[in-house]
Amino acid sequence: MVWSMIFCSVTSWGSAVLMLFCAENYEEYMLASQPYMNWFMDIYHSTYGGGVFCALVMIGLNYFIVVGTNTAGSRLAWSMARDRAFPYSSYFASVNKRFGIPLRAMIAILFIDLIIGLIVLGSDYAFQAIISGGGVTLQVGYVTPIIIVLVRGRKILPARPNFDLGRWGYPVNIISVCWSLMMIIMFSFPMYVPVNVVNISYMNWSILIVGATIIFPGMWWVWKARHVYIKEGNSVLEDNVVVIEGVAKPAKEVFSQL
Repeated sequence: MVWSMIFCSVTSWGSAVLMLFCAENYEEYMLASQPYMNWFMDIYHSTYGGGVFCALVMIGLNYFIVVGTNTAGSRLAWSMARDRAFPYSSYFASVNKRFGIPLRAMIAILFIDLIIGLIVLGSDYAFQAIISGGGVTLQVGYVTPIIIVLVRGRKILPARPNFDLGRWGYPVNIISVCWSLMMIIMFSFPMYVPVNVVNISYMNWSILIVGATIIFPGMWWVWKARHVYIKEGNSVLEDNVVVIEGVAKPAKEVFSQL
């Protein structure tokens, strides 16, 4: 996983630098609603050529992205349903006997994706407003466990026989937190100023989306989830093992000793 992140970082950085050097009218592209589309159209000197190329690339990328995200999302929803985190958890926690997959959780995730995708047919602005919170929520998801580790100390982490930062652990964690907090602030800025009723399209709705993501689950937590969540068991600890000095031990046993 570490090498894959390094490889992706290097290749994406190189691709970005290459594209910036090849883009002649980059200021014009930045003002376009689809900069990549305009760029490839100019490269191919054809609206159809650039459009078809972008369409083929996006179809291929979206296939792998959708399959991965829906598979991961459905398994995550299924795992949390097993721990009674959602309304109707018992319904979504089941595994289809014929296919051997959490079919109900997968259908629920696909239905949510479909609803969000259909919004773009009615209003592109509404769709962009909804997905604008993606960058902020990702950074919040990244920084939260790191902050917990910094507050409680790295001693709460299990043994790491294959990759251990050692004394560099705290500096790396602190830098990561600072970077994520900076990204959260940057992602919350509007694209242009000033923002008013006339040019409301300049508004960055990520704060509203993130706020709703926190408030509504928070209300569910206060009302019911805190009384039932992982009270009867913890699927993450029960279904996994931790390898220490070549010996696999149940994760529940290892974490109970911390």
